[in-house]
Amino acid sequence: MTHSRTTIQLLMQCQRLIQQEFATRIKLDDEQIVTMILAYAAQTSSEELKTCASAVSRQFLVDQNTQPQVEKSQSTARVYRGQVVEDSRPVTNNETKPSSQTKTIIYRGQKVQVAR
Repeated sequence: MTHSRTTIQLLMQCQRLIQQEFATRIKLDDEQIVTMILAYAAQTSSEELKTCASAVSRQFLVDQNTQPQVEKSQSTARVYRGQVVEDSRPVTNNETKPSSQTKTIIYRGQKVQVAR
């Protein structure tokens, strides 16, 4: 799951505050990080950590609601550098036999017929 820059900054701030007060370091890649932060916020007397923890929980809800829903389609769309590319190549199951005049080579991942 990807998070926004503000969410990461809030997580790092909470991590730093928890490390200062409780002398334990929480990992940012933990799946239960929000519940861990809220548990430490319930034990603390620091108002800064409490407000930071509530901001993290709100920001996580925002990030989860703004995640793009990927629909799985029946067609096989090609992706090149994060962009969906239309497949202009016709899909054929039977390949034509190369004649003796041409040679088939692979150039940049594509089969290309070259005259001899």
